[in-house]
Parts: sequence; structure tokens; C-alpha cells
Amino acid sequence: AQASDNGKQYRAMFTIALGTANTNAATLTVNTVPQITTQPSSQTLKAGQQASFSAAASGSPAPTVQWQVSTDNGATWTNIPGATATTLSFTAQAGDNGKQYHAVFTNVAGPATTNAVTLTVDTTPPVIAPNVVGTLGQNGWYVSNVSVTWNVSDAESAVSSQTGCAAQSVTSDTTGVTFTCQATSTGATNSQQVKVKRDATQPVLVPTVTPNPVT
Repeated sequence: AQASDNGKQYRAMFTIALGTANTNAATLTVNTVPQITTQPSSQTLKAGQQASFSAAASGSPAPTVQWQVSTDNGATWTNIPGATATTLSFTAQAGDNGKQYHAVFTNVAGPATTNAVTLTVDTTPPVIAPNVVGTLGQNGWYVSNVSVTWNVSDAESAVSSQTGCAAQSVTSDTTGVTFTCQATSTGATNSQQVKVKRDATQPVLVPTVTPNPVT
């Protein structure tokens, strides 16, 4: 039997010289193991946002579904109570970071399991590190041209926006100019400031001549 035979009806026809007789029609039911048709996708959220994973499968008869969770990188799996719909939704918490999820579809022919996906709950803002290059003199004053660049990173999610983080330079004397880099990721927003003082002008010596008094 093939899957395409499911639902077909069959009967036997007996024939003799006096005529024919037919049996009752019998229906062939072909059970097929579930086949995953939609895989869930990993997600990155911040705490308090809605996590949602969806999956789908075909099969005959139509399979049921049970979502499972793993807290040990897929070594063991536990049924999630009440998670028997094709979409699993819940409010992500910090403690859910790193958990894995998959759906198990089952019918009388057997089970089929989706790929495991990971929930990342980003609870930290980007890390911002300034890089100031110049010749530093005394008391925090630079005595040369100064360049300011920024290293912005986030280990848990992509940095979605940056403001004021482009390279800057100071080429004239100033008692203080402040640069601010602000960056945002899924976790939060962070900012860092750098103040640059520059005095690259050599002192001007003006001699003072005091004449001797006439006596």
C-alpha cells in the first residue's frame, strides 16, 4: 500500500453462469508517519517580550503535537504542560536564556520531531570601549592630534543602532571636548563618554627688561 491508496475502496465480484454477486465495499486506510512541514526558528528577545515558536506536520491520521523543553543543551527533554498546539507562546524571562525547544508530532504510525531551536533572552546592553590615540602630556592634557574610535559589541544579540560612535579627531587646542557613543541592542541601551583636552601650543616666552635705576 502507498500513501496515495489511502481512502480507496475495494470489493470482490463473483461471477457464475447465472450472474454476478458483489461483496460489500471495504475502505483501505493507509497510516503514514508524520512529516515535518514547518520548522520552528530560534529567537532573541529581552525579558518580558513574547516568545513564539510555530511548527507543522502532515500525516495520516492527522498527528497530535507536544512541545518539549531542554535545559541541558538537548541532552534531555521534558514535556511542557498544556503545550499541545502548533504554536508555543509564553512571556520570556531571564531564566529562559539558553533553553531549547522542539515539537513532537505523533500518530499511530509513529513520531516525528522538529529541529531544536534556542531562545536567547538578552539582559545586557552593548559593551562600549573607547580607544583614544594621542600623545599624553601632564595632568590629562594631550600634546598632539587625538583620534577617538569606539569598539561596540554585544555577545547575546546584534547591536541595532549606534549614535555618535563614528571616529572623531581633535586637531586644535581645547580645554575639553566630550564625545558620547550610545548603542542599543535587544537587551538595553548603553552609552560611554570621553573628554579630550588638547594643548599642543608651545609656551611663548616674552622677556621683561627692567632698567637699572639712575643714581
